[in-house]
Amino acid sequence: MKTIVWGNYKGGVGKTTSTFQVALYFASKGQRVLLLDLDPQCSLSHICCQTIDPHESLESFKADKTFNYLLDIYTRLIKKNNDVDLKLLRSKTYNTGLVDVTNGAVREARDNLYFIPSSISYPGCRINDMARKMESSSDCIFLLKMLLDDLASTERFDFVFIDCPPTNNKLIESAFLSSDYYIVPTIIDEISANGVCDYISEIEKTYHKYDTNEEVGSILINKVFPQKTQLIGIFETLYKSRPYNKRNPEQILALNENIESMRIETRLSDVEYSSLQYTYKDVRAKHIFNAYIPHKDDRSTGESMPELTSHGQMSVKYLELAGDIFSIIV
Repeated sequence: MKTIVWGNYKGGVGKTTSTFQVALYFASKGQRVLLLDLDPQCSLSHICCQTIDPHESLESFKADKTFNYLLDIYTRLIKKNNDVDLKLLRSKTYNTGLVDVTNGAVREARDNLYFIPSSISYPGCRINDMARKMESSSDCIFLLKMLLDDLASTERFDFVFIDCPPTNNKLIESAFLSSDYYIVPTIIDEISANGVCDYISEIEKTYHKYDTNEEVGSILINKVFPQKTQLIGIFETLYKSRPYNKRNPEQILALNENIESMRIETRLSDVEYSSLQYTYKDVRAKHIFNAYIPHKDDRSTGESMPELTSHGQMSVKYLELAGDIFSIIV
């Protein structure tokens, strides 16, 4: 089971829509995909809910069948067991006893596509609230790893896609450390491009932060998370005011140069995938996908983002992008 984080420190870049659309594509290819929604707005959960039934709402899910509930019980488990770190040092996994509870919260949205609903309906137990509760214990950095291990033990899923909000806290750091890959959708302008580099830098810093943490330390971090998450690549989503849905080659190449200066290797940068990389006048931006997503309000070409995303309609451009990501990862 492989885990992919979808994130950016800038909101409104099509992150949640992209997570869902690419997950649909993976599911259509026979991959069993589980969606986890770490965003306090719970937009991905809402999309999945509407996919099951347009008249169903997140309020219809029982509290103990939500991701909020799982975060609560895993946090309580970690805080009440002082030997979590010792057991992780011995075996790299922790027998939580919560496998049935965790898998019992999984709902099917479509064939091969599953989700655990997050909810905004429980005061004091919303996603942001649960993230704050995690801050009081350094061992909570292992929370998502423990939850993902419980999910993996049933061999139900091939992939887990995690939709992260444009913020940072211990829950998001736990996602960074627990994932195999991450991917960054972005509007490519000067401000947003700087945000992409900040996001990449923050993920890299997360390892060092806990590697040098006195309560966690490098031995435990390297045992539980032996490999750093790897950036798949960057893909562009265009905003409404960009004339005629045109891309800006200078800004794309500048972003690629900034990523190069960080000495980050992406999966996309492999020479094997050169045909998937953005190229302008023989200059290759090897970290940025050639496939991109036009703004949803430009419907004249039939290549726009789907109007009814929650109904699972897929645009031509999302098919292209998802196919490229699929070819790299699967």
